[in-house]
Amino acid sequence: MVTVDMIPTAGTAVPYSLEFDVPIWKESPHGMTTSPIEQRRMTSSIQSRSARAWVQLGVSSLGLLVILGSLVVFAILFGSMPRSESGFAEGLAIVLFGLYVLVGFVVLAAGLLIPQSDASGIQFSSRQRTLLIYGALAPIVSVISIPNVSMFAPPISPTVTTVLVISLAVFLVSGPLATLLVLGLKLRERWI
Repeated sequence: MVTVDMIPTAGTAVPYSLEFDVPIWKESPHGMTTSPIEQRRMTSSIQSRSARAWVQLGVSSLGLLVILGSLVVFAILFGSMPRSESGFAEGLAIVLFGLYVLVGFVVLAAGLLIPQSDASGIQFSSRQRTLLIYGALAPIVSVISIPNVSMFAPPISPTVTTVLVISLAVFLVSGPLATLLVLGLKLRERWI
């Protein structure tokens, strides 16, 4: 806002008050000037980027909290559980808390996949994003395929069944390993 109090005329100054808006061009730290429209556009994009970064942080933190919480509860519960002869209770606890850990890894990978723009959040390369997609989908596919394979596949021979169970277990574990690999690569990239 610029205010003019006196307007000079032929030899005399006439008192006159006039106010009008003048766009103020600001100089950025890089020596470039930006107009007010560009400044508003930059501010709104920074705000939206920070919102996506907060969503990425929140979803990823939720996944990490589910992983750590279920591991701690499993360790406390499994350590204080009385041993049974059949081992059914221990097996049920392993399966239940294993599923919680898998859900935590899926949520963690999905949270890290939330796309980020220039300067906010954690940004991943296309290869790392591919590993995160695999890390989110592999546990889901394997958990869905285990009952379907056991229900619809005829009992062939014990060796084929063993190979099938081992391949599903590897597929089940490979998703969280892919997510941990991406996190390890990102930490290594950050500190080196």
